[in-house]
Amino acid sequence: MAAEAVELHKLKLAELKQECLARGLEAKGNKQDLINRLQAYLEEHAEEEANEEDVLGEEIEEEEQKPVEPPVKAEEPPVKSPDVITEKKVVKITSEISQMERMQKRAERFNVPVSLESKKAARAAR
Repeated sequence: MAAEAVELHKLKLAELKQECLARGLEAKGNKQDLINRLQAYLEEHAEEEANEEDVLGEEIEEEEQKPVEPPVKAEEPPVKSPDVITEKKVVKITSEISQMERMQKRAERFNVPVSLESKKAARAAR
């Protein structure tokens, strides 16, 4: 617990806020307030965490005994046949609409004149 208290003082404000949020605590306040909240939380939940570690430690030992049999199956690597060659399909995106049609559609969309003469007239009107 003493080591954790020292580490809390070394953390930056943003890191302390993240720790508070991860534990469901309020993340507002100055650095000392956040440290006090985290210390209180750690003191309250120190026993629960110790109990969880004991329980989890037993489960880990049981899981370590089970994987003894599967390595026998791992010796058979899957063989890929060289006959299968994946082809990359390249799709070219080309517009079937001519340049003039695109200009007309754009002009309709933005309510602007299409032809060069009309562009010049609109520019002169300004």
